[in-house]
Amino acid sequence: MKTRLVVVLLGIMFILGACGQQEAPAPETQAETESASSEQAAETESEEEAKEITVKLTDEKEELKDKDDKDLVLVHYDYQKVEVTIPGNESAASKINGVFAQQIIGNRNTCEQYMQWAKEDKEFRPEGEWNPYEVGLSYECARADRKVISIIADYYDYTGGAHPNGNRGGLTFDTATGNELTLDKAFRDTEDLKIAFRSFLEEELKKQEYKERLFPDFEFDTSLVDDIMTDSTWYLSKDGIVFICNEYILGPHAAGIFTFTMPYGEYGDLLNEAYLPE
Repeated sequence: MKTRLVVVLLGIMFILGACGQQEAPAPETQAETESASSEQAAETESEEEAKEITVKLTDEKEELKDKDDKDLVLVHYDYQKVEVTIPGNESAASKINGVFAQQIIGNRNTCEQYMQWAKEDKEFRPEGEWNPYEVGLSYECARADRKVISIIADYYDYTGGAHPNGNRGGLTFDTATGNELTLDKAFRDTEDLKIAFRSFLEEELKKQEYKERLFPDFEFDTSLVDDIMTDSTWYLSKDGIVFICNEYILGPHAAGIFTFTMPYGEYGDLLNEAYLPE
């Protein structure tokens, strides 16, 4: 509930000694009343602005052990808890926090399956060469204001292969409602967005910073837009609209994850006005 400040104005009575009588205080003028109201509104607004939206990340670790051998760790599960606070809107915050809580549970269920695979895998490993499987889930806040809350999610797992497997996604929420935003809800027209992103992507991939990371035989194809522009691989940063391209779409594992930022200054009109930064 918003805190409302009530400013009580006390009239100061000046006692004038004239013929031994006191003059009654002059009534407050309309200008004085309006000035007091403006000061009250400004003070209330200032206090509301001071109440910032926060996204708190807490590191957690779990060791998932064999049910028959309590000393045998099969899976290390490292993750972060997300706690969003929206002053004056606990309902929306609770809805957003619930989404991240479900992700943690979903990953824990995945770990249960990994435990079975790890136990079977261990049977084929030489004595002393066993290392537990690893599963991780971490987050980063890209933008949090009175319009949107946008979070980057990084997932990885390692099951003893040549390298870990990684995947990145984005989750963006309407701050007022707590509802997760899909592309069709966040943007004015997804077809216009697709056309703009296709042109933007083609030009970006000509830059040296990207060219050296692409597959050796890479050729631009418009179908790449559908692989990159999905409901789970975008977010809003302070600078623009960001699309995520995960491994093996444009380049090998060594190339890592690509990100493409379309600046608000050039492409902001594609976004619904309600979600543009102030």
